[in-house]
Amino acid sequence: AVVSTQSTGDDGQFLATGGADKTVRLFTIEGLTLREAGVIKHQQLKWIWNLQVSEDKEHIFISASEGVVQMWSRKDNSDRSVKICRTFSGHEKSVGSLAYFEPKS
Repeated sequence: AVVSTQSTGDDGQFLATGGADKTVRLFTIEGLTLREAGVIKHQQLKWIWNLQVSEDKEHIFISASEGVVQMWSRKDNSDRSVKICRTFSGHEKSVGSLAYFEPKS
């Protein structure tokens, strides 16, 4: 499958990838080894163009070819318990890029 995007946590110990197979794969990095920690398979999306992981690694933001951005929640930072919690729509075409910034206090 074609991987079109990737994002890491700030500590470099977490990696998420997404692409043409409608799948976001989550990995933990242990030394030089990637361990698959979870898979998000989305039937309605054709292509994952971009994704970002929040600093606390609790949320994954996905942009897709259907003109939407989705926010997924990793309950208790568990990769086996990932669910969609919000969809942002309004674009007529693909959302090819995405940037996520957490407010600084």
